[in-house]
Amino acid sequence: MTSTTNETHWITQAQKGDKQAFRYLVDAYYPFVFNLAFRYLGNQADAEDVVQEACVKWWRHFAQFKHQAKLSTWLYALTLRTCMDYTKTASYKKRKRQQPETHAMQIASTETPAKMLEANELAERFKKAAETLSEKQKTVFVLKDLQDFTTEETMQISGQTEEQIKSNLFHARKQVSMYMKMMYQTPEL
Repeated sequence: MTSTTNETHWITQAQKGDKQAFRYLVDAYYPFVFNLAFRYLGNQADAEDVVQEACVKWWRHFAQFKHQAKLSTWLYALTLRTCMDYTKTASYKKRKRQQPETHAMQIASTETPAKMLEANELAERFKKAAETLSEKQKTVFVLKDLQDFTTEETMQISGQTEEQIKSNLFHARKQVSMYMKMMYQTPEL
């Protein structure tokens, strides 16, 4: 978004039912909410499904948006709740069980193929570590450590208090660290 005034114009028009204005806002925020969904779910196809579903929810509930928070915060919160709901569906759980190991969170690099493979393996292990976290821990971990949101933004998006965020983030980091250490331990000969 280029300016707050411009964004306010598009929001007002979209709330009046202007589909073009809503489309403009979706296009402007899509990369950011897709990134959030992708980091939370760890799979491009799942993230695309969730963001598509979230866009439908945005449209249905857009009239309820009040300018008390930033539009981005409201969209992130709606997208995050959609991610959480999605992970509870039977089809998601079934697909997760049937999915072969993939490098879903590939890291872009201009390095050698060996370094790229190493980075992709690290990303895959990191993704698996994040999957071991509780929903609240994973939410805070993704928002704070992977998306680099402030504590205030994380509070608004997740609905957790500052104390809950600190606690969940502490436990999430500890669990991810333990998981990564376990994965990189060398067997004794």
